[in-house]
Parts: sequence; C-alpha cells; structure tokens
Amino acid sequence: MAAEREDSAGRLRVFAEDRFEGPQILGEGQHATIWLAWDRYMCRPVALKVCVLATVLEAIGHERIDALGIGEGLRQLVDELGTEAEHRYTLLREARLLGAVSHPNVIPVFEVGVWRGAVTMVMPALLGGSLATKSFAGPWEDVLATCPRCSTRCAGRPS
Repeated sequence: MAAEREDSAGRLRVFAEDRFEGPQILGEGQHATIWLAWDRYMCRPVALKVCVLATVLEAIGHERIDALGIGEGLRQLVDELGTEAEHRYTLLREARLLGAVSHPNVIPVFEVGVWRGAVTMVMPALLGGSLATKSFAGPWEDVLATCPRCSTRCAGRPS
C-alpha cells in the first residue's frame, strides 16, 4: 500500500489511494456523498463521507485566479464569498463537532483526511438499513432508543 501523507496545507492527512477497497456510493446529499468501502489499513468496512465543494470559486483559489489573470472584481467576489464561507457548513467543521460528542445515537468519526482530492470523514459502516425506511408509530422515546448500529430497538445497544 502507498504511504499516506499530509495535504499541501499540512493540516489533513491525504489517504493513500489504495487504502479504501471497492468504494460504492451509498447516497448523495447537498454537502457530501457517502461511500461504502473496505478500509485495508484497519480491516473493517467503513462509510466515507466525502465533501462536495460549495462553489467553483472555492476550488479555484487566489493563486489560480492570479495565474489566470482574472480581474480585481472577481478577486473581490472571491474574498466576499470566502468571508461567508466561515459561517457555512464544512465537512471539517462537522468532523470536529462530531469528535467532541460521545453519545450512543451519534455516529463516531474514526478519522478525517483527504481522499480523491476532497475532505473525507471515515466513519463506521452501519449496515442495518436506513432510518428513513423505519416507521415510528410510538412515542419519541422509541425513536431515540433506536440503535444506530442496526436501526432497531435492540438489547445490544451501546450505553
């Protein structure tokens, strides 16, 4: 397997391309795509939550804008969007918040890094189905008691 390294900013680990075997898309949302894969380093199935870039301008960045010779007006627009980006959702912000929480109904984050050029959270693969397919006719306590590991109210629920 190829060695892992840090990204160009030196903050996030860049996962080796061959670390995650057989990735398959499980679902897509506004901010991220969820993949199911086998983690070859840890020998376990994982869910990879991969960031979708919010804007093309974020992907371009100041250096590329300068290299392209794009005008000052666009640079100001990118600066304004950058300020707003501090208050927007980011996958790294989500990973840090999840890392601060320990609760049986919150899926933990194993790692965060860069995979295929995008910020990625590595999380346990929960193979019990989707909560969207479950019906909860009882009280809200039943919903909260649903096991995040198997999507049922089970005796093996972590405490």
